[in-house]
Amino acid sequence: MVASLPVYPLGVPALDALVAKLLRRLAELAPGRVHSLYLFGSHVDGSAAASSDLDLFVVAHGELAPAEAKLIRDLGARLSAGRNTVDLLPVGSAQLLRDGHWRLEANSRLAAGDDLRPRLPREPLDSYLRRYTHAPYAYMSQVLRGVERLDYPLNYPDPAGEFYGYDHDPQPPLDPAARDIRALVATVCWIASLSAGLHAGHKVPSKSRAAAAYAEHVGDAWTDFVTAVYRRGKERWGYLVPSDPAARAELRALCRDMLAFENRYLLRYRDYLLVQLQAGPAARRLAAERLRDWVHYPDVSVPDAVW
Repeated sequence: MVASLPVYPLGVPALDALVAKLLRRLAELAPGRVHSLYLFGSHVDGSAAASSDLDLFVVAHGELAPAEAKLIRDLGARLSAGRNTVDLLPVGSAQLLRDGHWRLEANSRLAAGDDLRPRLPREPLDSYLRRYTHAPYAYMSQVLRGVERLDYPLNYPDPAGEFYGYDHDPQPPLDPAARDIRALVATVCWIASLSAGLHAGHKVPSKSRAAAAYAEHVGDAWTDFVTAVYRRGKERWGYLVPSDPAARAELRALCRDMLAFENRYLLRYRDYLLVQLQAGPAARRLAAERLRDWVHYPDVSVPDAVW
C-alpha cells in the first residue's frame, strides 16, 4: 500500500505535512500504485520564493494509464492553496526506466518510496528537446491567452492592458489583488532554457539556471531581457505586480518587449519542427501533431503522408 512507502523528511514542516497528506490521498485514490515521490524545482535548488509552486513527480508502478495521470494532476489542483500551487507530474516507472528524465536526474530529491534514479538511463539531447521544446506553448496559449491553439505571429494577451495581459490572474474570477507575473517569468525561463538547448545542445536543469544558461550558451541581444525578467520578476518582486510607480514602469517595459521574444522563439520552434518532420516515424508524428493542432504557422502545411 502507498501508506507503507518509506518517507524521507524534507526538513521543512509545511512540505513534509503536504507530502504526508498527498500520500494519504493517493492511498485512497490509487491504492498500491505509487512507486515514489520526488520533489524538484526551486525547493530543491534553494531558489524558492514565498509564493513558489511545489513541484513533485508522482511515479507509478509500471505503465501509467491516461486516466491515472489525470487523477494525479487533478489532485494537485485540489491540494493547491492560494498562490502556492501544487504541481504534480505523473509518470510511470516503466517509461522512466526506458527513456530516462533529465529534470528528475539533474534536480530532484526523493521524498518517498524507492529511488529509481541510479537505474535511469541518461536522457539524450534529442529526447530532451522533444520533451521540452513545446513547454512554452502551454504558458503562451492556455495560461496567458486562454486558447488551445496558437496562431503565429502572436498578439499581446491584452493589448490594452497596463502590462499587455502578462499580469496573469491565477484565481478567476478576476481579483485585482491576485494578479501576478508568475506565468511571464516561467515563459521567459522556458524559452531561455530551450534556446540554450536548440542553439548549443545544453540541457538546463531548472528555472533558476535558465538566465545564466542563456547568457553563456546563446548570449545575444535578449540576454539582458531574460536576466531582468528573472531577477526582478522572481527575486525582487516575488512574482507579484509591484506597487511602486517606477517598478511598474519597468515591468511594463519588460512586458512590452515580451511579445517579440515569444514570436522569436516560435520561429525557432517552427524550424525545429520542420527538421523533425524529416526524422524517424515517432518524431514525425509528434511534430505533425504540434504543427496541425497546437501551433499554426501560415507558411507551413503538414504533408498527409506524415500521418
